[in-house]
Amino acid sequence: MIRILRRQWFLASLAIVFGLGFSFPHWFEPFANARMLRSAIVATVLFIMALPLDTRSVGQSLRSPWAALLGSIVNVGLLPLTAWGLSLLLSGDMKTGLLVTAAVPCTLATAAVWTRRAGGDDTVSILVTAMTNVSCFLTTPFWLFVTTGSHLSLELKTRLMQMPVRLALLVVLPIALAQLVRQHRAVGEWASARKTIFSTLSQGGILCMVLTGATQCGLSLSSAAWSSQGIPTMFAVVMVLHLAKQL
Repeated sequence: MIRILRRQWFLASLAIVFGLGFSFPHWFEPFANARMLRSAIVATVLFIMALPLDTRSVGQSLRSPWAALLGSIVNVGLLPLTAWGLSLLLSGDMKTGLLVTAAVPCTLATAAVWTRRAGGDDTVSILVTAMTNVSCFLTTPFWLFVTTGSHLSLELKTRLMQMPVRLALLVVLPIALAQLVRQHRAVGEWASARKTIFSTLSQGGILCMVLTGATQCGLSLSSAAWSSQGIPTMFAVVMVLHLAKQL
């Protein structure tokens, strides 16, 4: 059991954090509403994920970006399209929620953190995260309009127009700063030798972000009447969608 927990501590922590935030949202409401703190956590996680990356590997991936492009196309193209088909099995808010979830950009947890835990190419995962987040102000409204037929409100349009600058500050800038800092030879060697430590720290940041999301979800559900009908179908659809994305 101890060996299993050592290997799967992140999964266990995800379940605990999500359960706490979802079940006791009012406990964590001040943390979830601290927007500046949430932004700082996102930027910090990206910085410490990018710091151990060899700059030569980053340059090679930029010169031959086909893997990152393929990952981005799956995220912003095939995933929303597949979710659109599977959404026919759902109705109401669950259907809309699935379509919205499939239209948003790749997250740190699904790309960078899990890729590193699986021993994959960190550089490609970071680039996919950056590319899908920077382009989401175009791709997300497009898919929401196509799949839901809803026109965007003026307020949402304004927020989407402001998103590129915000994403550049939260996503692109931390990655660029990390690569700039590691140009100092001693810092680069120090960071590369402590890749596991940085990975663990970044997973801690991911847990904080999951707690925020679970808390906000719990607060929304506690203030509105909702039904558990359709949850098994939703669970099955999400699992199929997730496995299809991995393939």
